[in-house]
Amino acid sequence: MYSPTLGGIAEGLAARGVSVIDDLRKLAETPDIVHAHHCIPCGEALIRFPQVPAIFVCHAFDFWMEAPVHFPQIGAYVAVDEACRDRLVHKEGIDPKRVVVLYNAVDLTRIPPRPHRLRDRPQRALAFGKASTVPELRAACEQLGIEYHALDLAAGRMSAEPEQELVNFDLVFGTARAALEALCCGCAVIVCDRRGLAGYVTSRNFATLRAMNFGLRSLDEAVTVERCVHEIGRYDSADALLVAEQARKQASLEQLLDSFEKLYSEVLTGARRPQMVANAHESAVTRFLHENLPRKPRDGRWPWMADRDNLQTQIQSLEATVVSLSDQIAAMDRDRIETRRTLETSLAGAQDHLTSVMHEHDITRRKLEARLSEVQERLANVTHERDATKCELEAHLGEVQEQLAKVMHEDEATRRELEARLSEVQERLANVTHERDETRRELEARVAEVQGRLANVTHERDETRRELEARLIKFQKRLASEIHERDATKRELEIRLSEAHDHWVKATHECDKIRYELQARLKAVQGHLAKNTQERDEIRHALRTQRIEADASFAKLAGQHEETSRALNNALTELTVLKRSRLLKLGRRLRRIAGFPVPY
Repeated sequence: MYSPTLGGIAEGLAARGVSVIDDLRKLAETPDIVHAHHCIPCGEALIRFPQVPAIFVCHAFDFWMEAPVHFPQIGAYVAVDEACRDRLVHKEGIDPKRVVVLYNAVDLTRIPPRPHRLRDRPQRALAFGKASTVPELRAACEQLGIEYHALDLAAGRMSAEPEQELVNFDLVFGTARAALEALCCGCAVIVCDRRGLAGYVTSRNFATLRAMNFGLRSLDEAVTVERCVHEIGRYDSADALLVAEQARKQASLEQLLDSFEKLYSEVLTGARRPQMVANAHESAVTRFLHENLPRKPRDGRWPWMADRDNLQTQIQSLEATVVSLSDQIAAMDRDRIETRRTLETSLAGAQDHLTSVMHEHDITRRKLEARLSEVQERLANVTHERDATKCELEAHLGEVQEQLAKVMHEDEATRRELEARLSEVQERLANVTHERDETRRELEARVAEVQGRLANVTHERDETRRELEARLIKFQKRLASEIHERDATKRELEIRLSEAHDHWVKATHECDKIRYELQARLKAVQGHLAKNTQERDEIRHALRTQRIEADASFAKLAGQHEETSRALNNALTELTVLKRSRLLKLGRRLRRIAGFPVPY
């Protein structure tokens, strides 16, 4: 088994004695058939083994990695639902006769028995796979009092054996294989994820939804809390058991393996065996490289480049957001500390002012109380003196009246004298009483004035104290409000920071995953390129050797040509001299015959 990137599944297969590799060069034995999906690993395998028949399986309608490759050794293309078949036939132009639809299946031997039968009313619900990112599901479950859980990488909880957990739930939200596995585990299922909602799976709509792989084409409604509550209300434990029986009967892995083995036989020796045409493999490799090698930044034919750029942009944005939020938190902490320091300073000043005012009021109150005690003491002395004088005057008046009674019989002059003295005594008594009353009224007025001033001071003190207490309460409320707002803002920022950090971690994880995958692909391409480079270097070396030999042969031929030219020139010169000598001899002979003189 080959995969560009090895992980937990590869470790599990290796633990069961299955050989798993991440480099096709390690495979020394040619396989009988290639069973592939994902375009890049499939292309690698078909380039590595150009004479081996193959089948290609498409699992998604729009994911770029599920796009088919066009190699002549592919005998059959397999679609897991009607949407994938339409992609192969209508978007990629593949002959419908070469396309086979084989629905997904589940290994029923891995499913444990349920610990209890389905309840009449759902009590525990699980969002499985892509459905874990739909917040409306949690809200609907909370509204109905159903215990909610989520299982997926996005939910922060993964499981290599999800069937061990599925059997513990009454209701499962999911799509595609997640929905099918939940049905086989005996759960009631609502088909939905962030793309949309198909509804509650019943024995009447099971066949229709299975033909659509519980996937994209079935998700024709929007996901809302009200809609989710309505679908949960359709829960029927008895019908869910019928659906589970249908799923186990139609989605057994054994049936799917039988179908694949039959397809293997047709591709290897039957009607689907591919016909290899000369130069077809080279043309397919050229097309594969043209379709899958990036040719410019953000090349639309390689969506992972745009995904990587988007992830990098998101990472930069999240890092900037984290820095900004950190700065805001720091600024808010500084403002909070400054506000708290200011409020504490104001509170301390108010407390000092209140203490000073209360101390001054205490001093004033003690002074007024001392003066009041002094006035009261003077009033008591005056009252005592008045009472003593009154007693004295009353005693004197009694004596006078006794004397008057004794001398009533005396003459009128003595009586008038006594009456005059009595009138004088009464007048003096009235004057003393008037003075006493005046003094009393004056003292009472002064006491009333002192009491009024004391009441005013006490009222002012109470007003000041109430004002300071009100200001203190206001400061305390303001401080509590500031602290509450700061704590709320801090919690909100911490939540946003946590979300941003989670998003950043997720984006980093996805970026790392893409980077590892790209590194693996780049490694494979580099290996292929190294192999081509080695072949090119060997050809270049052979051509260079042939060129050197040709240059040597040419130089040798040039030397021979030069020698031949010199010999030819010499021969021509000798021939010319010989011809001239013979002509001269012939001329002299003709002159002799003719009798002409012969010049010398």
